[in-house]
Amino acid sequence: MKLRQILISGWFAIALMLIFSTVAGAEVVGRLTQLEGRVDLLKGGKLPAVALKVDDTVEPGDVIRTKSLSKAQITFIDNSLLTLSQEARIAIEEFKFEPSQGKRQAVLEIFQGLALAVVNKILKAEEPDFVIKTQTAIVGVRGTEIGMRNQPNSSTILNFQGRTQVGNIFPEVSRLFLKAFKVAFSMGSWNNGSSRWVLLHDMQGTTVGRNLLPTVPFGITPQDQMLFMRQFTTYAALPGRHHAPGTPVTQTGSGQTTRSASICRGPRTP
Repeated sequence: MKLRQILISGWFAIALMLIFSTVAGAEVVGRLTQLEGRVDLLKGGKLPAVALKVDDTVEPGDVIRTKSLSKAQITFIDNSLLTLSQEARIAIEEFKFEPSQGKRQAVLEIFQGLALAVVNKILKAEEPDFVIKTQTAIVGVRGTEIGMRNQPNSSTILNFQGRTQVGNIFPEVSRLFLKAFKVAFSMGSWNNGSSRWVLLHDMQGTTVGRNLLPTVPFGITPQDQMLFMRQFTTYAALPGRHHAPGTPVTQTGSGQTTRSASICRGPRTP
């Protein structure tokens, strides 16, 4: 009997060690810093979905989904921000950040919806270290503010500030994107119709259709930027609270509920 108790105690201790080692080894790469409406998480990309709240953390492999009249903002460990519109879905494929060495390698994939990324520039390296993929495009960011709009057979990339490298997500590019970025930069054949890549500067955009090269960069006006930002507006009221019609409601990291007209302006998006 004593031997059996000792064995059971031993196995229980080992199980606890495994649990704690798994928790300790969890690689938190960001947290929810703003949330409106309903947002859920597929841990490791798998069901069941778990409802998210402000200050919840995210890890590589996670999929974040916003519902109708909802919005989410993720602040990553490098202080980069990603804001998702309603009915958006993104996956964190990879996120490594070594601030002491000035190294970062981030890969996000946006499956649907609109997204606004404000990427913190930490390196002087020419090839991008923050990559965003859509169903048709691959986007390399060098410290910039960009908007992305996904459509069934195309993606539109709007570069509001900084420099952004955009190409079609051909299979070989998706596997070797870092090398492809470096080679494209060294060749310097940007925006001339002979390359699968374009380089966007301040207030420029491009559209990437399925199996098509990116379009020649087009200009973005302040009005275009404002219209894009308005599509992040939601009007989802929290349960048990009453708000004036047309007043967006935001849950922030402080745990307070605020009227977010200063964050999201404009009319309701259908």
